[in-house]
Amino acid sequence: MQQLSAQFAAALAKAGFVESFFRESSVGLNLCRLDGHWLASNPAFLRIIGYEAAEADDGRLTYWQLTPRKYDADEALQLRKLSTEGRYGPYEKEFIRKDGTLVSVRLNGFIVEVDGEKMIWSFIEDITAERTLEMERLKAIQASKLVALGELAASIAHEVNNPLSVISAFAHLLPDAIARGDRPLVDEALGAIREATERAGAITTGLRRLARGTSELAFEPVLVPLVIDEVSRLTGARTRSEGLELELEVRTGAHVWGNQVQLGQVLINLVNNAIDAVRDQPTRRVAVRALDDSAEVQLRVEDTGRGIADEHRERAFDRFFTTKGARGTGLGLAVSRDIIQSMGGTLVYEREGARTVFTARLPRFGGGGQS
Repeated sequence: MQQLSAQFAAALAKAGFVESFFRESSVGLNLCRLDGHWLASNPAFLRIIGYEAAEADDGRLTYWQLTPRKYDADEALQLRKLSTEGRYGPYEKEFIRKDGTLVSVRLNGFIVEVDGEKMIWSFIEDITAERTLEMERLKAIQASKLVALGELAASIAHEVNNPLSVISAFAHLLPDAIARGDRPLVDEALGAIREATERAGAITTGLRRLARGTSELAFEPVLVPLVIDEVSRLTGARTRSEGLELELEVRTGAHVWGNQVQLGQVLINLVNNAIDAVRDQPTRRVAVRALDDSAEVQLRVEDTGRGIADEHRERAFDRFFTTKGARGTGLGLAVSRDIIQSMGGTLVYEREGARTVFTARLPRFGGGGQS
C-alpha cells in the first residue's frame, strides 16, 4: 500500500497530471474562496451549470448567486460543518443554471490551502437522472397504492357503515333515555357509541395513512406487529365481504428499518392478490404470518390458489406484466419487490404443496425479537 501511495504521489508531482485530471474528470470540480467566489471550474462542472469558464471563474460568479434561497438553512449547516470538520457533504441541493432552470446536484468538499489562503475544493455530481428515476419510482408506488385502495374501497365503506349505524341507532335512543332518567341505557348507549367511534376511527386512520402521498419517505424503525394489525383491519373488510377469514400468525415483536406506510402497502398488495387467487377455489384460505428467522423477519402471505403458471414465473415481478387481464395493472408485485429491496430485504415467490407463498425477508432492526 505504501508503494502504491508513493507511485500516486510521484504521479501527482509530474507536470500536467493534476491539470489533466481536472480537465478530463467526468465529475464536476471547483475551487472557490471561503466567501463563495469561484476561481476555477472544470468542464464537467461548467456543463452542469451551463456557463463558460470566462463567465464563471476568477471571481466573476459566486456560489450564492446560483443557490436558491430555499437552501439557506441547509447551507448554514454545511458551512458550520466545514468550519468545524474541515469538510462538508455529502449534500444534495439544486443549482440555478444560466438558462434559469434548476439542476439537482450532490456535493462533497473540503478545505485546502493555496499560497497561504484557505479555499474550498468541491466535487459536484449531476444527479438529475437519479432524481428522475426516483420520481418515476414514486409515481409507480402511488399508482399501485391507488389500485390497492380501489380494491378495498367498497368493502371498507361497508365496514365503516356498520359502526355508523350503531352510533345512529343509540343517538336516537339517548334523548328519551335521558328524559326518563334511564341511567343503564344511557351508559350502554355511550359505551356503544364510543366503541363504534374508535372502530371507525381506526379504519379511517389506516386509510388516511395509506392514501397520503409518497413524499413522506423517511425511514425509521417500524414495529412489525403494528403494521400487521393495521393491514388486517384494512384487508379484513374485503376478506369478510368475500366470505373469507384472514388468518393471522404474528410470532415476532421485532422492528425493521423502513417506511411503515410502504411496508403496509406491500402486504395489502399481496393480500389483495391472494383474495383474487382463491375466489374460485374449492379451498379458500388466506393467511399472513410474521416470524423471526435468525437476524431477519419473515413476512409471509399464503393462499390456496393455483399459483403462478410455470411459463409466467420469470416475469411475475416485471412491471406492467399481469395475468389478470383488464382487471390488473401489473404494478403490484413489481412495486412491492422494489419497496422491500429499498428496505434491504428480498421478496420471493414459492409454491409449497397446495399453497402459494410470497415471502418478504427483512433485516431485524435493533434488539427486538420474538414476543
